[in-house]
Amino acid sequence: MISKREREGRYHWNIFRKSNNNIMEEMKKDDNLKLVQERIERDPTAHRILLSKAQESELQCEHATLQTKVDEFDQLLQRGKEGNLLDHTFRDSTEKLHSAKRELAAKLRSTLSLKRLLEYVPSQAELIQYELRFSELYTHIKAKHRQTHKDYATYNILLEIKELMLKETSLLNSISSQSFATDLWVGRYPVLFDVK
Repeated sequence: MISKREREGRYHWNIFRKSNNNIMEEMKKDDNLKLVQERIERDPTAHRILLSKAQESELQCEHATLQTKVDEFDQLLQRGKEGNLLDHTFRDSTEKLHSAKRELAAKLRSTLSLKRLLEYVPSQAELIQYELRFSELYTHIKAKHRQTHKDYATYNILLEIKELMLKETSLLNSISSQSFATDLWVGRYPVLFDVK
């Protein structure tokens, strides 16, 4: 005996299947969505996501039918018909409902994780943009390296010039001090140099 709610659940499931088939046919017709379909066919994670979504919808439909059964049994319990037998079937149905909820939650978690993985995969345009940015960065770093190399070379040359100038200054100071001493000595003893 099929209840009214169960018939409604099956009816909604058939409508969902038909609308899902219609959507799939429209996706195949649309050119923009063909690219998405090719990407999904090439990418196993996207394919898994679609499969998990289909399984998720099946679990939701099963959840709906089980929920209708639970509601029916609940109504029967309220009416007081078949108390012990209904209690047992009610417990079974609630256990099935809870297990279906757990399965649905697990599928939803796996679907979300696969969706996140799919979103993290960069597209071809993004990869090209990354490549351009890396080449720009490489040329910038190369120019900076050249400039730094020139700066170090200039610094080393200036350091050598400084050392040479210090040596030259000390030499000139030494010569100056010796000539001053000589002038001083000649000034004290002019008689010795007046031989002419």
